[in-house]
Amino acid sequence: SAKKWPEELINNIVGNHYDGQHNIRPGDSAVPQGIQPLPLTPQTQYLGVLLDAGRHYYPTRWIKNLLDTLYVLRYNLVHFRLTDDQAFSANLTSQPNLAMPAFGYNHTYSVGELRDLVAYAQARNITLMPEVNMPGHAGGWGNIPGLVLDCPKFACTKAYGIPLDISNPRLLGIVRDVLMELRDIFSTSDYFHLGGDEVHMAMPCFRELGLQIYDYNSFEQDLKKILKEVGIPQAKVLRWETTGQKANWRAGDMTQWWLSHPSEPRNRATAKNASYFISAGLYMDTDLNANAWNLYSRAREWGLKKDHPLPTAIVAGTFELGKEEWFEKNIVGRLLGIAIAATGDVYDNATAFERVYDEHCRATGIDPRLCKLRGTPIDAAKHRTMNWRPVMRGKWGKIMCEEVKTR
Repeated sequence: SAKKWPEELINNIVGNHYDGQHNIRPGDSAVPQGIQPLPLTPQTQYLGVLLDAGRHYYPTRWIKNLLDTLYVLRYNLVHFRLTDDQAFSANLTSQPNLAMPAFGYNHTYSVGELRDLVAYAQARNITLMPEVNMPGHAGGWGNIPGLVLDCPKFACTKAYGIPLDISNPRLLGIVRDVLMELRDIFSTSDYFHLGGDEVHMAMPCFRELGLQIYDYNSFEQDLKKILKEVGIPQAKVLRWETTGQKANWRAGDMTQWWLSHPSEPRNRATAKNASYFISAGLYMDTDLNANAWNLYSRAREWGLKKDHPLPTAIVAGTFELGKEEWFEKNIVGRLLGIAIAATGDVYDNATAFERVYDEHCRATGIDPRLCKLRGTPIDAAKHRTMNWRPVMRGKWGKIMCEEVKTR
């Protein structure tokens, strides 16, 4: 059981095992002495992991420990989700009223903290790529009245997929301010993520208000103009793979595939030979029994698919997971499995893979007790019987309901 593990392990990713060598202070981005990357070379330009600050707050010290660990594992990208229905985690100078802490937390990230994290990551050859969700999954924009549709029944039941009110004349100016400032803060990132999936999930909200679902094509055309104004090239803008909705024209030329692969027949017309990110098969919030060998196999299947161009990035998905779940689900142990897969090295069976995995895990300095788990959850019995999503969404729904009632 996780309760038997030392408190310092439970509260941190890998027990802050670098802290004895490095006292992390704001503005201090030097790589700690003695931390060395593993001899793993990804075949893709980026090997990344998602951090869901659109639903949880992660203390900056915790993020820096994560960045140290990712540096050792040879990851060079953090997909930093700043918004979702539950939060707008950036306290921006241009639009400070947008800042909305994740439910259950009292903090958002100041501009200074974000710049400090960007610099800390850059010193480790890691890019922080921001994501702000639009036009769906936009409940976090609700701290400014009128920016999201106000549908209390939907918010108090489903609480998932709240849309921007694109009819609000103030919206585009605020979007422009947000993108301009985030582009400056995250200047080291070649890519910018604007969400963009699951807009169909807001249908009950529109029905509650007696409205037809918006035609988002006009909004996307306006968004394209804003991107040009703030200097973010279309070729560097990512959107999520669309599901359950018409594939309307959207700003941004790149797709992050999370449910399917661009090589599938249904996707070939839209995917063509475009650059892409892949997260399909690598979600860790819903898979209760995965381990490092499972993730290694999936990363090879989805990320290094034969007879198809390599993705620009392989990005592991950790949606909806706070730092406690990162520990309980042993995410770092699984990330090592993906890192081994990204090299292209082939291991035909779990036994051969585990020999290599154990060797690399020992070399990281990660607590040996975690290495022995080989990516399985800390409390495997709990995770076989627990579905995290309904639990989390139920909690979020109650809090979002109260939030809507007090607006």
